[in-house]
Amino acid sequence: MEIISVDASYGGATHDSFIWTNHPLRQHLEQLSRNESIWLLGDSGYALRKYIMTPITNTVPGSQEAHYTSVHVRTRNVIERTIGLLKARFRCLLVHTVRHYAPEVAASIVNVCVVLHNMTVKSKIPAPTLTDEYATSEGTMQLHHTHHDLSQSSSAELNEGLAARRALVSRLWSSRASTNKKNIDYSEKHYNV
Repeated sequence: MEIISVDASYGGATHDSFIWTNHPLRQHLEQLSRNESIWLLGDSGYALRKYIMTPITNTVPGSQEAHYTSVHVRTRNVIERTIGLLKARFRCLLVHTVRHYAPEVAASIVNVCVVLHNMTVKSKIPAPTLTDEYATSEGTMQLHHTHHDLSQSSSAELNEGLAARRALVSRLWSSRASTNKKNIDYSEKHYNV
């Protein structure tokens, strides 16, 4: 799991959504999303946008929304696992490991760790595992950063995001239904010999 982009120019307490709001790639994706269907997957700490899909909370089991959220979470899990591998390789990046460096030095440390991580991935060097204690403390610290400040959202952007997500939910549900039908048709043909 190679990392293709990192922005370590902000302090560790800065929320991911703030970093994204100020990232140059954001404008590029906004422009792309005007002409094509592209999505980034964000956790619930991000504002829902036409090009940023967030999970739907409190879904009814078996519903279209639950299916969408399940697919979203499984797909986004790759990101979480990659960050976990990075932190397992370089324990200096763990939340509980307090270091007092100037922001520029801390950013350089993160960037170097990412480069080294990518080198180990390409070289197929296995990553150490985090103990349950470390993993739990990391998860607990991340919970404090998963809410989204709705004051950053305009209603027009939110409405566009809701419409795009509804369309994606329907599309995923329809593709699921057609895939299930194909599997049933195949099994009926297969067993009715």
